[in-house]
Amino acid sequence: MMKQKKLANRRSMRLQGYDYSSPGYYFITICTQNMQRIFGDVIDGKMHLNDFGVVVRNEWFKTEAIRDNINLDAFVIMPNHVHEIIEIIDKNPIVGANRDSPLRNKIGINNSFYKSKFESPSNNIG
Repeated sequence: MMKQKKLANRRSMRLQGYDYSSPGYYFITICTQNMQRIFGDVIDGKMHLNDFGVVVRNEWFKTEAIRDNINLDAFVIMPNHVHEIIEIIDKNPIVGANRDSPLRNKIGINNSFYKSKFESPSNNIG
């Protein structure tokens, strides 16, 4: 029987109780496993994408085409990670005091400390 490698304990960088489907701008960093340099190389101060890097770039631009609640902003592909700024658009704007807070579950608004039903992860930053 193979012994499984123990994974390091990772702490979540996400704000507990925050609704990551809320409209706004999100700065995202995605790193490769073991920080492997798989997207290309920096040569003379310029990033040169390899085939994997080209796939990442193409998928970045597809994101806006397949998700109608997203606007793409800045992004940069590095050899072992990607930085992105994504805007989630409010498709059903509600003005005034009835607007849900992104922290509504954390602070107990809407008479519930936690969401009472399962929600699909679609249309959120995840």
